[in-house]
Amino acid sequence: MTLTLPMNAVSAATINQTTTDDSDHFDKAISSTETDSSDNNYENTTTSIQTNTTTTDTSLTNTTRYEGTDTDSNTSNSGSEIAAGSALAAGSTTIINILIYSGTYAASSCVSGLKTALSYANSNNLLNGVQFTYGTSTVINAATLSGYDVLYMPGGSGGWYYLNYGNIDGTAIKNFVANGGGYLGICAGAYAAVANVDGWYSGWGIAPHVNAKVVNYEGTTNMQITSAGEDVLGRSGTVSLAHYNGAAMYVTSGAVIFGTYADGKTGYQGYADIVGDYYGSGRTVLIGSHPELAPQYPDILANLIAWAANVQVSDPDPNSATLSQVATASSSVKSFYETNKRLPNYVTINNNQITMPQFLYLLATGTNQAYSGSTAAITIKNVNEPTSSSGSNTAGSILKSEFESIAQNVISYINTNSKAPGYVSTSLGNMSYENVVYMFSKIMTYYQTNNRLPNFVTMTASSSTTPTPDPTPTTVTMAQIGSASSTVKSYYESNKALPSSVTIASQSVTMSSLLNLLTTATIQANSGSTAAITLKNVNEPTSSSGSNTAGSILKSEFESIAQNVISYINTNSKAPGYVSTSLGNMSYENVVYMFSKIMTYYQTNNRLPNFVTMTASSSTTPTPDPTPTTVTMAQIGSASSTVKSYYESNKALPSSVTIASQSVTMSSLLNLLTTATIQANSGSTAAITLKTVDAATSYTGSIKSGNIQKSEFLSIAQTIQTYINTNGKAPNYISTSLGNMNFDKAVYMFSKIMNYYKTNSRLPNYVSIA
Repeated sequence: MTLTLPMNAVSAATINQTTTDDSDHFDKAISSTETDSSDNNYENTTTSIQTNTTTTDTSLTNTTRYEGTDTDSNTSNSGSEIAAGSALAAGSTTIINILIYSGTYAASSCVSGLKTALSYANSNNLLNGVQFTYGTSTVINAATLSGYDVLYMPGGSGGWYYLNYGNIDGTAIKNFVANGGGYLGICAGAYAAVANVDGWYSGWGIAPHVNAKVVNYEGTTNMQITSAGEDVLGRSGTVSLAHYNGAAMYVTSGAVIFGTYADGKTGYQGYADIVGDYYGSGRTVLIGSHPELAPQYPDILANLIAWAANVQVSDPDPNSATLSQVATASSSVKSFYETNKRLPNYVTINNNQITMPQFLYLLATGTNQAYSGSTAAITIKNVNEPTSSSGSNTAGSILKSEFESIAQNVISYINTNSKAPGYVSTSLGNMSYENVVYMFSKIMTYYQTNNRLPNFVTMTASSSTTPTPDPTPTTVTMAQIGSASSTVKSYYESNKALPSSVTIASQSVTMSSLLNLLTTATIQANSGSTAAITLKNVNEPTSSSGSNTAGSILKSEFESIAQNVISYINTNSKAPGYVSTSLGNMSYENVVYMFSKIMTYYQTNNRLPNFVTMTASSSTTPTPDPTPTTVTMAQIGSASSTVKSYYESNKALPSSVTIASQSVTMSSLLNLLTTATIQANSGSTAAITLKTVDAATSYTGSIKSGNIQKSEFLSIAQTIQTYINTNGKAPNYISTSLGNMNFDKAVYMFSKIMNYYKTNSRLPNYVSIA
């Protein structure tokens, strides 16, 4: 695999026209096995509940989110398709017709992702009174745009390519938007549409109040929805989105920000991820991340397209409730039940006073829909009280598969008898009507917070209709977990065994419970979350076995292992005896040790390591890692001088150079040089860990003479670092403004840079390449 920096560094590098991943569709996202270790993280919001004596707050209703009038859509274009699931009721449905660019430089996964999202929006009636149709074209000009309401320019090879490709007529696009058309640009499509990409080029300017910063980050990122975004998207809080080098944007007056980067992964925390702007009579929506890829958000896309088309979304049917409204109401019912030891008389949704039997039907149907991935509105129906209520259940957990079956049975009973059941049969015993309402309120409250169903729901023992609420769970911080991991790591290395427990937040935590905390914290750290984690009782494994070879486990693998451990714990309520890894079956003790090492690194560096090294183990008593060798900036500067002189005399690199009494290969030296260059730019003189880096596969490249400015060689240093951390080896070549620079030249260039730093105590403003 070669390392290249795409032209103008503004592309979604992994999703271009020749390298795409078409598996990132919504059907994959909703079948994800990602799990959470707790079903008790509830976010309480206020919805009207009335008892015989009090009424709190007013009802939660949906208001009109868009200003303007419906647009007349011409759907007669040849090649235009109705997105799957459309129901085009004449006179009652507004059609938004979208032209999707699918030609050169567009990523097929981004094209198909939007199609999937539109089909889902239609099938589930995500926007009341709005349906979507679309056509695709490999050419964008005045003729192909005719009759469409919105143009979609997807992610791809880069905004610069869109701007300079002959089959994309920028003037036609500007005229289309100026005359009232809408524009949706994602990643490359956003770069192309802004006023300016700082330091690179000017865009079409159809978002005249928006400028972009180039981002070099691929992975997931969290987005914070703004107050303006809440009005348009119908959502609040943060969401996790796929990201492939998309823009970080900032605006002047006239544009509106719908979402901002909520973490520092892009390097631009607080900058805009989703913006809306106005150009002539039209509207433009630009997105840096990828809501059309997994995890996909059809509701966000549907609302943004409607905003771009200036389409007014009508209020929902007052005789129905959305899944979001049911989830919000469930939080209030759950809180009321735990406080008052009884159900409220009713809860208000859409100005309707919903009785508890009616609400049970909404809860069961909502659970059923959430399980299948549907967000369709649910009809509010008349349901009578049960004839009587009885039941006695033991304490325990009901798994998702069971509570989904219970939901189906409740729906069938209500449809047959027009009343709620007095009890339902469960694995914990006959559960009373009140407890059933409470259970499903807990389930849908979890859904409200996490946008998915829990893997299980915990119920306390009850011999009456007034159960004791769950105790307030103990939560621990990431910092507390990091501190505990350091303690366990040190103990394991000294004693060749795990301690029986470790103290966290004044609690004695067993190693199996710690493993749940460690793996959950690892997943959170990867996503940028620092939320507190619920302490959960986890049983020890039945037995422990395993034998692993020595080697490194990359971040991508230990993240997957963390997910698998959490899934196992959630399913079995105990820790696994071993886990399968690329190094072999790793014993339970070694798994705890590995994640203790990972979180100890996180505690010190505020990020996860790129890999974790494990020694060979045929038992549960591994040898601790040796203390890593570190080298100073001065030592690196001295080595750079040696290598520079050798290269200029011999027209080749030496095989190695001695640093801190260590023989260092050129590939390992390149890692030191680029790390030192980045540190020197930031003013840091911290020692740098000597790391084993495999040699480049081949040395290729051709470069012309010239100067590389400081901003560029810093970017090159960061790119090389990313490549080494990802692949464990040096790159064959690196793309520069002077051409493709081979490995030898790259080592020589950074040796010159650090030699200058050694002499002048600062980086040069440029470096000359002959």
